[in-house]
Amino acid sequence: MALKNYGVLKGRPIARRLGFGSSPHYQVHLVDDDADYRIAVNVKSQQSPSELLYLIDENYAHPLVDNLKELPADFAPLERAPGGLALDYIRANLFKPDQMIPLPFDVPGPDNDLNEKIDYHVQRALADKNKRRHPLDGIALEPGAVTTVTLPGTTIQLSNQGGIITLLNSDGLKVHGVQYNKNEVSEQGRTIVF
Repeated sequence: MALKNYGVLKGRPIARRLGFGSSPHYQVHLVDDDADYRIAVNVKSQQSPSELLYLIDENYAHPLVDNLKELPADFAPLERAPGGLALDYIRANLFKPDQMIPLPFDVPGPDNDLNEKIDYHVQRALADKNKRRHPLDGIALEPGAVTTVTLPGTTIQLSNQGGIITLLNSDGLKVHGVQYNKNEVSEQGRTIVF
């Protein structure tokens, strides 16, 4: 089935719902500066075998990703032309298809089905006091390691009056946080450590 309006949507997730039922779709409520969107991700094939193939690469690198990062938060129509931003897994050499593995959408137990794999990446985020989130895509730390997260100014926002930054796990539960005061943010560009 050909898509009528092919493009890329860039925004921030604010809610999600796991796929369930006979035609399950993992759903994401996404917003940009002007609009709300509902994304439905198919997590089960209607044909046998019903398991979908997936691949998650925490250290994925490809020139296409850099170009996608430059897009503004919005829906951008894409041309169906070689060398553009349209995804073509085979011709663009995005990954080796034999790296993909089948996975059922809903299996009892933790971290063992497609719903949970997708949910982990959607829920991984930083949140500010207004519950706005900033995703931490591609960050994996060993114990004792350090990283820097630069905020783009379009997701969470740090108050100049002080506040709290919360680190959430894949279930959306607080795992760590830092409180900062007005004096600590009086100097523009200061790093807050936690």
